[in-house]
Order: sequence, then structure tokens, then C-alpha cells
Amino acid sequence: MAPQVSRLRRWFALGAILMIATVAGMYFYARWRLRTVVHDVPAKMGLNIQQTAEGFSISKSVEGRTQFTVSASKAVQFKEGGRADLHHVKITIYGKDAPY
Repeated sequence: MAPQVSRLRRWFALGAILMIATVAGMYFYARWRLRTVVHDVPAKMGLNIQQTAEGFSISKSVEGRTQFTVSASKAVQFKEGGRADLHHVKITIYGKDAPY
């Protein structure tokens, strides 16, 4: 009976390894496929990207004091209409008594 149990354990271990390899393969294939699809989306939609930037920040100052600051981790500017998309935006508004 002992050889039967050890053989069964090996089959279960082999099955578990094959199942993990299959799930991991499907996961990495889906990531690769999604990356290629997302990369082609702007061209398929007819959007003409004029400029992209990693890290974007703009501030407005009046009399040497900062009124507000807008910063984004990514900015995409399009050719049509001068429109831009900002990703992960952070807006900081300072009061009139701000020391900055």
C-alpha cells in the first residue's frame, strides 16, 4: 500500500505544478495581449497625439504668492482642439495668507 500512496502523491504534485504553470501562462499571455491592445487603441480611434509628458506641473502666482498648483503624473496633448488629458492629478490651492 505504501508504493501506491507515494505514487499518488507524485501524481498530485505533478498535477498541481501543471495547473500552476497553466494559470501563470494564461496570466502572462493576458497581460501581453492587453498591453498590445492598449498600445493600438489611440491609432484605431483616430486620435492624433501631439505630445506626451511624464510629470506635469503648472502654478499661478499673484504678487509673488502662489495661488494654486496643478500637477499630474502624465499629460497627453492631442492635435485636434488643443485638448489635453491629465492622469493622476493633484491640485493644491493656497489661501491669501500662504507664505509661499
